[in-house]
Amino acid sequence: MLRFNVGVMAPFYGESTCFLQPHHPFASYRRDVCLTPVGDRPNVLLFGDSTAAHYAWALRKHLGSKVNLLQLTSGACAPFVDLHQRQSKNCDEVNATLRDVLREGRIAAVILSGSWRSYLELYAVQPERDGAGRSRKFDGYLSATLSAAEAARVPVLLLGQSLEFALPLAANLVRYEMTHLPTKGTLEVRPDSFTADAHLKRLAAQQRNVSFISVLDSVCGDRPCPLKVDDETTIVWDTLHLTPEGSLYVMQRLAPVLDAFIDGLQPTPQRVSGNPPASLDR
Repeated sequence: MLRFNVGVMAPFYGESTCFLQPHHPFASYRRDVCLTPVGDRPNVLLFGDSTAAHYAWALRKHLGSKVNLLQLTSGACAPFVDLHQRQSKNCDEVNATLRDVLREGRIAAVILSGSWRSYLELYAVQPERDGAGRSRKFDGYLSATLSAAEAARVPVLLLGQSLEFALPLAANLVRYEMTHLPTKGTLEVRPDSFTADAHLKRLAAQQRNVSFISVLDSVCGDRPCPLKVDDETTIVWDTLHLTPEGSLYVMQRLAPVLDAFIDGLQPTPQRVSGNPPASLDR
């Protein structure tokens, strides 16, 4: 269960090509590999932070040649086109590139994912009188990104909050199996993940061009959420990021909504020619 780390996962994310860490300059991004459209099938862009990148490998496995999957992802970079983010050497340029790509009119759809719980927390959730949480900053930032896609007539498949645990799951589960000491709820998905997911669902419902998938509902059902995909493999390898097997497991459960979204895409107004991106399959 402890065989995964940042180095092991890098090829599955497309690190240093289609996925940038915060310390990477934007010049490291391989537009020729990751953002080259084709004319014989829909060009679909996977966009967001590391929680978008952790779906990349499974998406390619699942979608196969049905679409040309493009990827523009950056770690610890909120997918907010109107927000300046100083913590990263590349985030502002990544978000600006999304605007450029949308304006070019060459993509049929965007699949969008982010670490929504942490962004809701970061951008000041304001409690309402009825007790429901609402973040005006968060809503404005995400709505700006969704509106940019709507202005370009590009539909968005918005993936909800990922499974997130309070402690690194693999290490915590190994410790529990060895000691059987109380875990104080740390082997359960954080409750505020479900709150964030519900908030995102409400926001998505206000957007005309957005389809929403609740990852938590799809994977957890009535709870508890799964911890492993097999005897030796946890669903996430740290607190949040899916293992390769976990990514495939989640993708199988997202497939009905994902496939309906892909099958419903309209041809892009401008057909383009070119070579498909180099394969990132591992």
